Amino acid sequence: MSSEYLFWLAPISAFITLVIFIIICLSLKYSSDKKDKLTEMYDLVFTNVNTYIFSQMKVEVIFFILFFALFALMGIWLRVQSPFVCFAFITGGIFSSLAGYLSFKSAISTTFESISLVSSSVSQSFKQSFKAASMPAIFSLSLGLLDISFWYYILNTVLKYKDSASLKESIFIIRSESELTVTLLSFVIGTSLHALITSYFGGIFSKGSEIGAELVTKIEAGIPEKDIKNPATVAKSIGETATNIYSLSSGFYSLYTISIVAAMVLAVSAFNEPTAVKKGYQTASIILPMVLAAIGLIITVISNVFVKIREEANSKDLVNELKFSATIPAILMAIISAIVIKYLLPDNISLLGSTVTGIMTGIIINWSSEYYSSSEYDPSRDTASQSASGLSTLFLNGFEESLQSTCIPLVTTAIGLVLAYAFSDGFRNTDLGLYGISIAAVAMLTTLGPIVSASAYGSIMKNMTYIAEVTEVPQESQAKMEVLVSYGQTAVSIGK
Repeated sequence: MSSEYLFWLAPISAFITLVIFIIICLSLKYSSDKKDKLTEMYDLVFTNVNTYIFSQMKVEVIFFILFFALFALMGIWLRVQSPFVCFAFITGGIFSSLAGYLSFKSAISTTFESISLVSSSVSQSFKQSFKAASMPAIFSLSLGLLDISFWYYILNTVLKYKDSASLKESIFIIRSESELTVTLLSFVIGTSLHALITSYFGGIFSKGSEIGAELVTKIEAGIPEKDIKNPATVAKSIGETATNIYSLSSGFYSLYTISIVAAMVLAVSAFNEPTAVKKGYQTASIILPMVLAAIGLIITVISNVFVKIREEANSKDLVNELKFSATIPAILMAIISAIVIKYLLPDNISLLGSTVTGIMTGIIINWSSEYYSSSEYDPSRDTASQSASGLSTLFLNGFEESLQSTCIPLVTTAIGLVLAYAFSDGFRNTDLGLYGISIAAVAMLTTLGPIVSASAYGSIMKNMTYIAEVTEVPQESQAKMEVLVSYGQTAVSIGK
């Protein structure tokens, strides 16, 4: 079987996953016959979500039109780059926006549904909220891979006609693998621009609504800060979700696609020798990141489906569930990657070492973050115990622990870079070493789906707590939420 046939695993798996999860996303709706404050709050939030989205889109459209015109001028008129650049740039922004929008809408609906379920079943509430929390990772992975696959297929098809007499002088012709992969980079610009705008827009909106909620209490008599009569409470709920879900989805989409395309660009120079080109290794090395991403997507979907908790579970049980859902996919990824690399690049099986290095780096950083942020371990408990001595000692101890928590991730990342470079024979061939590092990054990011899902879950729990207070949910239900909220706080720390 040719390596080009294996390429189809990427778009097919991405498309099927996308269709399934769009159906799931559309099914996530809050419905209640009760005319209580929770239902009233939901109607207000859901009605105004589109207002927020359209307000952001107005700003984005202006930037995208300007950049599109600039890239079109450079590609079509001046002919200093491929004319495909301007179109790839637009699709990058559109796909990234779609991933964020679908994640945003599902998170809003599920937050209210989970609050209504928690009184009868904690496990069902967790299942519903985690289903929505998996959307940012799944939509980013599937839409990102689908976008890359689409443009690779289009550009590779055009490349096959580079020697055609009728098309040789066309401005749309792609003349080499190098030009193909560099053109692919252009859609990453679109994803990055969207992520940047989303991050700033959501952050400013969230902070502004929070300040607005406080100001209303000072200006309007008889309206508390956390009250459904306070219009800023609706804005704050939307802002929290926008900052933590919409921005998370857009940011992960950008990071994920950049790592894949960077590996494809480096593959061209790493396997540019005539022998490697003749054996088909250059094409295989370009396809390898997409195949690894497809495998990671499938494993992520499976792992998220099996995440569940017992009705009487505590915070430690939830953290262990997260650890399990992140570790098992990483092991499966390492095993399947060995088979894929052996098939595509039999003379460079050492790249498996780079792949495993990337996976292990992600796992170690995950465990380190859990240790420093979970209430089950000494760092958090020691910091909490300092509250008995006063604010100063509490702050200093917390700041000390936070500085220490960065040590393991930094050292692990540095060691991982050196090992990935060495395993891919980088000390003999620099280009091959850089390709090995990029493959390690792809392997790490494609197995981070459960971690991103857990981080999104923590954000949903934060908003869920706020809404429960505003809508005066019974104290019994809020008490049941404490275990889920505690886990969510740990999950956010690990995800970030």
